[in-house]
Amino acid sequence: MYIIQKLHYFAVLRYRCNEIHLFSRICLILLKTSRSDLTSNQIQQIDQKVDFFQLNQNFMLKKLTAWLSIAVIVSLMPLCNPAIQSKMAVQSEQPFAFQNPYENSLTKSEGIITALIDNSISSYFIYQGEPMGFEYELLKLFANDQGLELKIEIARDNDSILKRLAAGEADIAAANLTISEDKMKYANFTLPFMRTRQVLIQRLPENFFNMKIDEIRNQIILDPLDLDGKTIYVHANTSFERRLRNFVKETSTQINIERIDNSVSADELIEWVSEGLIDYTIADENRARIHKHYYKNLHIETYMSLSQPLAWAVNKNANQLKQVLDQWLIQRKGTLEYNMLFSKYFKANQIPLALRNNQEYIKKGRISPYDELIKKYATKHNIDWKLVAALINQESAFDHTAISPFGAQGLMQVLPSTASLHKIDTTNLYDPETNIMAGTLHFKKLNDLWMTELSDSLQAVKFALASYNVGLGHVLDARRLANKFGYNQTIWEDQVENMILKKSDPNYFNDPQVKHGYCRGSEPVHYVNNIMNKYDLYAKFTD
Repeated sequence: MYIIQKLHYFAVLRYRCNEIHLFSRICLILLKTSRSDLTSNQIQQIDQKVDFFQLNQNFMLKKLTAWLSIAVIVSLMPLCNPAIQSKMAVQSEQPFAFQNPYENSLTKSEGIITALIDNSISSYFIYQGEPMGFEYELLKLFANDQGLELKIEIARDNDSILKRLAAGEADIAAANLTISEDKMKYANFTLPFMRTRQVLIQRLPENFFNMKIDEIRNQIILDPLDLDGKTIYVHANTSFERRLRNFVKETSTQINIERIDNSVSADELIEWVSEGLIDYTIADENRARIHKHYYKNLHIETYMSLSQPLAWAVNKNANQLKQVLDQWLIQRKGTLEYNMLFSKYFKANQIPLALRNNQEYIKKGRISPYDELIKKYATKHNIDWKLVAALINQESAFDHTAISPFGAQGLMQVLPSTASLHKIDTTNLYDPETNIMAGTLHFKKLNDLWMTELSDSLQAVKFALASYNVGLGHVLDARRLANKFGYNQTIWEDQVENMILKKSDPNYFNDPQVKHGYCRGSEPVHYVNNIMNKYDLYAKFTD
């Protein structure tokens, strides 16, 4: 009975297909003839539907294809066994087995709040060994305020996150979730902690730095109606695809919608636009704004939807937790700490990662105003000072006041936690000497570590640079993947770098070999290449 009901629902949803109309009619008739386990209301509804189809027999009588015949036979099988039929009927009433570990308790485990969180740039990721992400830091703030320990569980598959929540595996789900009617069947939602909109992700013109605003505007899509005839890549069966299809219906616009499966992450689609692999995709505005820090050639200001609320999901039985979260959000939103956290991820401007080199200046033997300090600490740690200068150029463009969206500071973009690890004062990281002292020491430690692993000193430098950029853990993950998939784990270019590129792909960052989850792999690859190119340039023109 359960299978027949599901087949009927599927058929009704696909109402444009005449063959499936016929199939739906058959399912309804089967339901009508096997009604011993139905309520009177269900029987009445089925009778009305069957009558409707019977009145439209001329429309319904289409050729029954082979796959429909097989499906009907499969659907009849449960009717042969009353025990199975009864079990299926119970399952159909409730798609998830909701668990209730919340009787007289705020969380399922005393003193611990467990969060299911997606491994993405907007929710949770590892940066230079430190956990980060807007939702992660917001959850940590809540846990601290409530005197709770925050435990993170990575949601490897966003499609099942609400199912895991309903099964009692966690207290809260934080995965850039918009509130929608279909999701509310399986979880309760807190008050929104922010709002977002769906935006078009597109590339700015190649030479936009040298163009006037009006010239740029003439070469990009500002009105969604101008997408007529364009191709947009979106994930299949998502709110982005539904919004796009509704827009096509509403406007009669001819848009080619390319459906992408979940083997490609949302972050990766945005990266594809920046790199010119595709022209357009759609993303939530909050996620797009974080990527804008990295991809300066993106335009994200063309809106495709109205505002949508983002919230956390909780188990349907966690009423007390929902009340506490709602009250906390009311009190916290708008405070200085909340606003600073919001600005950190969605409003901060990162220093551009590349600086146009003035070769004439370099030919005079000078690279930066900090050459003497760089030489002092590079020599102390037996590192070529020109390599350190190239690293500083890449990190901050020699701006000692630079700060990244994630709190890295100064010339070498040192995190306070990194400086503290090396017992260096964290209160003065904008001071050039303090910063260079901390950064060169950290790079030396990484380089020494890789020298113990690799026989080639140049390869060790490349692995150390990648580790300086994204953290040692992500590079070790890439080596394990390289070993698994037949690449040489002792060589960076075209070997381990190929695997770190894959760490933005769910098929790879969810691999058992991966210990540190999602990584924007293109960043360390470009980082290493850019620094080595600058290093070659500096070596030609300086002592």
